[in-house]
Amino acid sequence: MMEKENIIRLTLKDNAIDYLSKAAFFVEKKEPIKWKWVTISIHGSLYHVMSLALLEGGISGVWKNEIRDGSGFPDVFSQLREKLKSFLKLYSEVKEKFGSFDYDDPSIEKLNSLRNNLIHYKPLSIS
Repeated sequence: MMEKENIIRLTLKDNAIDYLSKAAFFVEKKEPIKWKWVTISIHGSLYHVMSLALLEGGISGVWKNEIRDGSGFPDVFSQLREKLKSFLKLYSEVKEKFGSFDYDDPSIEKLNSLRNNLIHYKPLSIS
């Protein structure tokens, strides 16, 4: 009899919750470096929540181009070569679909910029 392997399966919802729980975990830390991980975690959570909000029966809503095979189902192998939509593109589509909240734009843009600088390591100082 074969034993089951330990397999991890993650959905957009799982990832959104995981990122948000990591933000809560890091915000409790005392070291200033925590803000790097809080920023990255909040950005990740928001990205996944926006992706979930835009889903309409499948994951194709989060890819730059909708890719379907001849049967009408998403072509997963083509999607692996395709890029995900950017954070700001998803934000723009969420605004369009659910209404405009222009007063949030500067905060969203700042979050995205900070996250990108932290992830792609650009020396910076924030006070």
